[in-house]
Amino acid sequence: MLPDSAYGMIPYSVFIRKHRKWLAMGRALDFIVLAVFLMFAYGTFLAFDPDFWFVLFIESQSFAIIFLGGMSVASLCVLVWGMSGSLAKASEAKREAVNYYDAVERKGHARVASKMIHQLDEELSEYHIAFDFAYGQRKSFTVNAQQYNTLFQGEVGVLIYKQNGEHLFFGQFTSHRQLSASTPVAHSHSHQQW
Repeated sequence: MLPDSAYGMIPYSVFIRKHRKWLAMGRALDFIVLAVFLMFAYGTFLAFDPDFWFVLFIESQSFAIIFLGGMSVASLCVLVWGMSGSLAKASEAKREAVNYYDAVERKGHARVASKMIHQLDEELSEYHIAFDFAYGQRKSFTVNAQQYNTLFQGEVGVLIYKQNGEHLFFGQFTSHRQLSASTPVAHSHSHQQW
């Protein structure tokens, strides 16, 4: 059985790294909206004073109360919506971690079928490798950059991975050339069979 370190990174940390900009922006926007809400809420409280500058400016105390109160409610709704989004992301990260720890380790002969890089933003990329198994099924895994660069399309070997339902976690791929420390003839033969 492979140790957790063989699977690269714990899914929670992968999730946080993948969404770090979104999470940082979400927190910043939550603070901004909170400040706006407090400002309008305090303004609504002050609007009950007929000598408040905003009341004097628009010359209508009832309109000032309604306007500032409405803006308070609107900003509060935006704040709740934003915080619920952050909680949903955190919950998703937790579920992903649970999926990993409840996953069953498996092993099988497989061929590297395809490789793909998904650019998440200017700094972060996600690497995917699909494997065809001897029994005819194809499974796609998210891998790190080092794993992506050391595996070659068409390569055949033994794949160790974890699976929990539809959730797949790449562990280790040992090609036939690594298994046999082979001669060129043996290496060529290993690519032709499972």
